Amino acid sequence: MKKVTIFLLFFAAALLFAEAAPWDGEAFDWNTVPEQYPGIRHTSFTAKVPRPNRINIARIDLATPGLDFAVTPRGDNYGKPMPDAPKYNIATRRERTRDFLLNHRKAGRNMVFAVNTAPWAPWCPPWTHTYAAKMGLLISEGVQVDCINAKNYRPVFYQTKEGKFGMKIFNPGEDFSHLRNAVSGFYFNLEKGVVTDRVHRSLMPCCGFGLDKECRYLYIVIIDGRQKGISEGAQIAEVGRLLKKLGAYNGIHMDGGGSATVTAWDPDGKKFKGFKAPHKSGTHTLNHQPKAYERLVGCNAGFYYHGISANTK
Repeated sequence: MKKVTIFLLFFAAALLFAEAAPWDGEAFDWNTVPEQYPGIRHTSFTAKVPRPNRINIARIDLATPGLDFAVTPRGDNYGKPMPDAPKYNIATRRERTRDFLLNHRKAGRNMVFAVNTAPWAPWCPPWTHTYAAKMGLLISEGVQVDCINAKNYRPVFYQTKEGKFGMKIFNPGEDFSHLRNAVSGFYFNLEKGVVTDRVHRSLMPCCGFGLDKECRYLYIVIIDGRQKGISEGAQIAEVGRLLKKLGAYNGIHMDGGGSATVTAWDPDGKKFKGFKAPHKSGTHTLNHQPKAYERLVGCNAGFYYHGISANTK
């Protein structure tokens, strides 16, 4: 009976987006989406207008007891020149989002949901660099991994050591000692409830983070792209509109394109669930394809539970 109820709720959520642009219309009703895990509601659907798109949305209740947040830590040989790009110093080791989740579980941390976050460098041929740098402000477990410079005043999604969450643009030299975790995006696509329109209006796979006004709920949007007639992508402002519809007051355009990835843990099948779709250019997300290409990214973020044992088999 429970599975039937979950299916009906999922079907109802999908219908809401079937005949209208997913970022248009009334505020989204999250009661149509069941909790996959305590405090985490997540669903995927296909939109038909204004163009075909495969979309994942999630709402994380950041006040859920026992629910916590983790981001990619410093890489091995931190601070040394990259062997395959020596003009950059190592900040993190690039890693697939699924491996970020699975490695946390192997270490005994009950992580159930993960997503890519910050843009990084180097992004140039041969495209297969082992490490990453230039991600803006990145803090993992109170340790600064990467920093702000004069060219990347980027908005940051952060968690304080007291467990409070927020979004803001930090300044170089600002005191970060009160932060426990922090990841940067490109820029705000939603500010104080107003969608920010950007010059960059091409269609692409996108990743967006949003926070409600009280900073209790984190909204995550992943839109697939660059697949004609299947999933063609979105403009940055459209992602801001969708974040607002879902309940966000502020939103950040995170690293998208071929990096856009969301992953989850299947508590019944005791296995990883990916949401990627194969594409000849390697740009993709979603669609539950186990053999789909997944990029090693510079920084991931995930949610896990304290006090609940992790099944690592």
